[in-house]
Amino acid sequence: MSDEFDLDRLADALRAAPPPPDPARKAEDIALAEKIFDRAQESLAAARPTAETARKGAFSRGVAKMFHTLTSRAAMATTTAIVAVGVVIFVARPDHLPL
Repeated sequence: MSDEFDLDRLADALRAAPPPPDPARKAEDIALAEKIFDRAQESLAAARPTAETARKGAFSRGVAKMFHTLTSRAAMATTTAIVAVGVVIFVARPDHLPL
């Protein structure tokens, strides 16, 4: 068999009409899909209500709390990120630097 023969058979098969759909099988598939979708949408635990509301100064308190709980590993990552941003700015925009 040659590749040309296989491609001709493939082209003929693609041009042929698709088989007629089976209504019973289609109904089963749709029912199964709906069942799986409904199961996936269910929440196992109810939403947890919270008494926390946005208050004035909440952002600054959050930042202060973050710095108090900052570990040395996180501090190193933060300083590295700041240096990386500085390098990108330096490389990307050298025309604005006083050299």
